[in-house]
Amino acid sequence: MKRILLSLLLLNISLPVYAGYVNGNKLLNDCRGALTLDDGREVTRKEIAKSGICIGYIMAVNDDHDIHVAWGTMEEKYCVPDSAAPDELINIVVKYMEANQELLHSNAAGLVNNSLYVAFPCK
Repeated sequence: MKRILLSLLLLNISLPVYAGYVNGNKLLNDCRGALTLDDGREVTRKEIAKSGICIGYIMAVNDDHDIHVAWGTMEEKYCVPDSAAPDELINIVVKYMEANQELLHSNAAGLVNNSLYVAFPCK
């Protein structure tokens, strides 16, 4: 994981920037690539960029949830423990999307929220 984060920092200036609708198919493709980066093989810049998009997207959705809860603009929907690592969240999101492929045309943020809701219900 350290190798991934270091690579992302080094390539930060060359990452493409885009805005727009991200659906589950796109996020799943990016995240599947992220899961294979630690297998010891050589990786391309494109694979590293996709991994960064996946990690960043999932963490941003989680942070957005936490911020709105802290502001009092929404109720807490899920409770991700502080000990949860980014690669654990990626695994959870990928498993959820693979199990619910009929939803992959949907907005990726909703799928991330749903997967975290299922994996980390508040007690």
